[in-house]
Amino acid sequence: MKFNRVIAGAMLAGLFALPMPSWADDPCEVTLCMWGAFNGVRPSECSSSYKKYFSIIKKKRGKIRWDQTADAREQYLSKCPTAEKDPINKIQSKFGKALG
Repeated sequence: MKFNRVIAGAMLAGLFALPMPSWADDPCEVTLCMWGAFNGVRPSECSSSYKKYFSIIKKKRGKIRWDQTADAREQYLSKCPTAEKDPINKIQSKFGKALG
């Protein structure tokens, strides 16, 4: 019985020692990664952030509404309290109406 607890405790501790994947639910992380992409830097750690940003798509009757998509993407990036407006505008000018 005590042996099982030790094994379970060791497995649990090992689980928390592993790096957890980023799910890009943080608008600041997405903004930072998209700013890097704007400047030509695309590290593999940002792949989930790119997916999050480019998954924001507004459609009507199956057709992409690019203006609404760009607005929704900008609203998402603007949720980062430390992001400045100028970088967000530059990101939007390059990627706001792109499929990714």
